[in-house]
Order: sequence, then C-alpha cells, then structure tokens
Amino acid sequence: MALSKYEKTKNWDADLYDGKHSYVSQYGESLLKLLDPKPNEIICDIGCGTGDLAKQILESGAQVLGIDKSESMINEAKNKYSDIQFKTQDIKAFHAHQKFDAIFSNATLHWIKQPEQAIMSIFNAIRPGGRFVAELGGQDNIKCIVDGINSALDHFNFQIIKATILGIFQV
Repeated sequence: MALSKYEKTKNWDADLYDGKHSYVSQYGESLLKLLDPKPNEIICDIGCGTGDLAKQILESGAQVLGIDKSESMINEAKNKYSDIQFKTQDIKAFHAHQKFDAIFSNATLHWIKQPEQAIMSIFNAIRPGGRFVAELGGQDNIKCIVDGINSALDHFNFQIIKATILGIFQV
C-alpha cells in the first residue's frame, strides 16, 4: 500500500532534500526578512528540515529551536549545525516548555493533515505579543490551513485578529 503525502513527511530523505530541494531554504530567506529576528529573542523554527534557515536565525543573535517530524532531517540538521538545538517533533503534539517570541515556518504547514491541532500548538507556544511568520504552498495547498486558523480563532473568539490573518492569507 502506498503512503499518503502526510505519512511520507516522516521519512524525508535529508540528502535528497539538501541536494535537489535546496531552493526551499533559498525561498525562505525572504521570509526571514519578514521575521526580522532580534538578538536574544527565542524563536522556534517549525519544519526546520536540515537546519539552514535555523542557522540564519541563530546568526541574527536569537536563540533558536528547530523542530521537524522527520528524524532523518533532524539528524542531518544536528550534523550540520551542532550549535543549534534540534528536536524530532510533530507540531500537532508540540508542547513547548517555554513561550517563544516568534514561531517561524517555511514550506511546512501545507503538509499537515490536521491543521487545527498544529495551529493550537503554535498558538499555545507563542508569548503574548509574539509573532507567527509562515510561508505556505500555493492557494489550493493552504485551504486546510486557512480553515484551521479560522476554526482556532473562532474557538478563542479573536474576530479582529481573524479578519487580519485571513486577509493576509488571501491570494
């Protein structure tokens, strides 16, 4: 039986990712400008892959935790960047031991099958006034994420934020 695209995310090939999909990190560099990490901030990189963007966050002077569901990706990230903390973790079950100043995610969230759980984990991990900066795939890929954000914001009755966030997601 063939694996679904969601099951395959557990088994990403780190060498293939760095070799043939390095453009994902390159595209994420413009997202880093939007994140604008500051010295001493604590930032979580969700779906960090092999750690290239987490390294750039660290170079800004921020502390960074990189998480990815794929053990292969995390092992490669640890090999490449031993000065960064990386953790194999499914964002849907993420329970942070600390609140983050910002949560960053490049080309990850559209792979998540149950986005409501992921958004709740992200919401619970950001300190009050913190930032969530993410890039998602094309419009069809992000429908489930937008629906998940909409559901989570309804649950917490954040109508003003909802209008702003969903406006940002319009393509």
